[in-house]
Amino acid sequence: MRRGASPASRIVRRPSRSPSRPASSSSPPNAIRYAFTTQAREVDEKPRSSLIEGSATNSQIGSYAFGDRNVFAQSTEAAIKIASNGAGHHLIQGNYLGFNFDGTKWTGTPNKYGIYLQDSGSNEISFNYIGNSQLYALFLSGANTSANHVIENSIGAAPADGSPAGNGAGSGCLLCFALPAVELASGAHGNYIGAIGGNGGNNVIVNNYGGGVYVEQGAGTGNRIYGNNAIHDNGGELAVDLGTLGPTINGVPSVG
Repeated sequence: MRRGASPASRIVRRPSRSPSRPASSSSPPNAIRYAFTTQAREVDEKPRSSLIEGSATNSQIGSYAFGDRNVFAQSTEAAIKIASNGAGHHLIQGNYLGFNFDGTKWTGTPNKYGIYLQDSGSNEISFNYIGNSQLYALFLSGANTSANHVIENSIGAAPADGSPAGNGAGSGCLLCFALPAVELASGAHGNYIGAIGGNGGNNVIVNNYGGGVYVEQGAGTGNRIYGNNAIHDNGGELAVDLGTLGPTINGVPSVG
């Protein structure tokens, strides 16, 4: 696993055991906690805050325990990217992406992406607040991107007061299209947006510039978006969009 060099601003405190793990087990060996990052730099990559790649597994970034969150802003690539060639089983939990420590909207340079999964499966993305991303809040891509669980995240609202903090505004050019908050693409299959069985685990996806969740034509099959998600007020676009952008006709009406 490789992460960026020391960021411009970083506060690190004593880590503690995550409540999402059994009390008898210690935190995983690969963990990031209590960090504030602004524009971390790597030698051969565009600036991003955290990168997990290769065969790394079972890493953890954040936790929903009080004080365990990480705060990511100003990354000119993804704030968090996992590019694992099929490896996975990572936990991304309880972080602020695109916000200040106090949960107010970050007003500096935005993250390009919030979280980007590329060919990585069986990850859990939960209890995060993701806002103000230039492109996607969450982008899942690649044939090995499967069995990922996206639950209990807030996408497009500030944690401090619920004020709008939309993702997907694009680069700001007049002819650019707004982008959906969440996109599944390029063979990503068998992923779960919301809790299996519909009991709890809902995501709140609001105030974004494009649609809510877009499963594009090149995505694989078996992606599930559960009805317990709250998806509304996203640029006047569809809450869930399948195939080509915009409404899709179910069939050709018969004539005569």
